[in-house]
Amino acid sequence: MIQQLRKAEEVILYQRLLQVEPDDEQATLTFLQEEYALEQLEYPAGAPVFCPDAAIWAARTVYTAAQVYLYREHKESDLHLLFPDFSGNTDAAAMLSADLCLRFLPHILQATANTDPDDPMICILQNLLHTWHYSGINASPQTVAEPDLRAVFSNTCFTQLYINRIITRRRSDLAKIPLLAPYVKSILGIYENELWPGYETNTTL
Repeated sequence: MIQQLRKAEEVILYQRLLQVEPDDEQATLTFLQEEYALEQLEYPAGAPVFCPDAAIWAARTVYTAAQVYLYREHKESDLHLLFPDFSGNTDAAAMLSADLCLRFLPHILQATANTDPDDPMICILQNLLHTWHYSGINASPQTVAEPDLRAVFSNTCFTQLYINRIITRRRSDLAKIPLLAPYVKSILGIYENELWPGYETNTTL
């Protein structure tokens, strides 16, 4: 499923299976490491090293979310058990490595909300994307607390990628955050009107 998601941006599940064999998990991790190396070629200089723990945790998370969305066989009380927190640090390396899969989580979130706006998995996925806010830039804006931006400014490569995604997604709510606003303005530069028409109007506090 993860390979299909990365290559074709679509989810195909072949069976109702939450437990994954170690060999399959290792193959997925190898695939994600190769994908990271390919994406890294397009990154600015100084990219963080690949974080395997974050990458495979994110793959499990997205796989589980797809299973729960499609098959709906789990009790509400069991949902939190299916989405354990990441045990490591959410630093720049973890954020970028997890994003290989988590960037697709907003699509599952939106599909879930479209199917049932009261689905309890919605809150779980929203909280995940608030913590893993680089991937959360791809989601629709929410009225939530500002994300913890320490990881963003811990690595210059990640800083630029983060600001670039804000601009690409035209997330005016994030562009207004005082710590991010100068970076957005700087990267837009003289091409502001071309890259983000109406930027000044949309981001005026």
